[in-house]
This record gives sequence, structure tokens and C-alpha cells, in this order.
Amino acid sequence: MKIRILIFILPIFFISCVSLSKKEEVDHIVTKARFNKSIYFNEELNLEIKFDNDWAIFISYNDLNDEQKELFKYFNSPYDELLFIGFNEQYSIGVKCTNQVLGLENQDYLDRLKLANSVFFDKYKYEEILLEDKFYPTIEGIRLTSRIAINKYNVFIFDSLIFKHKLNNFKIDFWMAEEIFEEKKEYLEYIFSSINFKF
Repeated sequence: MKIRILIFILPIFFISCVSLSKKEEVDHIVTKARFNKSIYFNEELNLEIKFDNDWAIFISYNDLNDEQKELFKYFNSPYDELLFIGFNEQYSIGVKCTNQVLGLENQDYLDRLKLANSVFFDKYKYEEILLEDKFYPTIEGIRLTSRIAINKYNVFIFDSLIFKHKLNNFKIDFWMAEEIFEEKKEYLEYIFSSINFKF
């Protein structure tokens, strides 16, 4: 499976808090951001995340194909936003980051996400591998590592970090084939640890 197919055809699993009712559509990208020299920076949220040169990160609606645009449309509302989606073709890893303006504590947000997505747990044989509190220089978060099986040939690991800043609840997800996770989990930890709020 090519990485571009992996990124955008995988079920949109464990990504949204559906307790909020469907809201009116808004323009494509709610907050202003840029991706330059392997650094994602969101000017309005003051959010910075450092990647490396192997990542392609999409933040501009006009740069996406029709399928990717539907992902952005799904999230964008007055309360939630898909900040970016992307992939690392060398390592066959996908990434996305979302923000919801809920003002919840990390554990409360995680509980709500689990409840909202529990319908998928049996279908995709969801298994929680690791759940731990993380403490970084500018944020505190919860790292959740989980396993899903689309079928016996397609088993994936989702490695996620849930964190908040002010009223914003963030979730960054990486996903990859199960067999490469152990080799890459420290690499993902480096990216998690780079998350920074500039002000």
C-alpha cells in the first residue's frame, strides 16, 4: 500500500468528538499557519511543531486533492479544525492534528473521544497498548498508543498525544503499519517533545 493511499483511505478512526452537534460550515482553514523549513507554526494559536525534511505537511486547502479537501471540510467549524495532515513517505507514517475549542482537561477530552468513537472498537479490534501522562517543557499531555486491525493484512498503530492550551484541546495522531512502530516510536517522541507554544 502506498503511503498516500494509507494516509487518506484509512478509516477516520478515533479522531472526532461527536457530542457536539453538526455545525454550520465555515471557510476552509480557520487559523493562519505556515510550514517552512520543517517547522509547522500556527500564528493564531502560537503553536509550533518541529518535523524534519522527510515530512510533507499540508496546511493549504488549495493544495489538496478532492478527497483531502473533504477531510478539511469535515472538521472545520466554529469549534473544531483540522490543522494539518501529512505523511513521511520514507518511513510510511501518516499524521494529522486537530483542535477543538472545548476547554476540557486532557483526561476529560480523552474520555469524550473514547465515548464518541466506541462504536468502532469492535469493528476494528481496537486495543489500547499504552496510556501515559507526558510532561514536556511547555505542555502536559496524555500519550495514547493503540492498535487497530482493518483486516488481518492491514494492522496499524496509532500513536497520539492529547494536550491543551487555554481553551484549545489538541490531538496529534501518527499512524503506521504495526511492524514498524517499535523502530519509530522514539522518533515520534522527538516530534511530540518539540511541541511548543511560543507565547
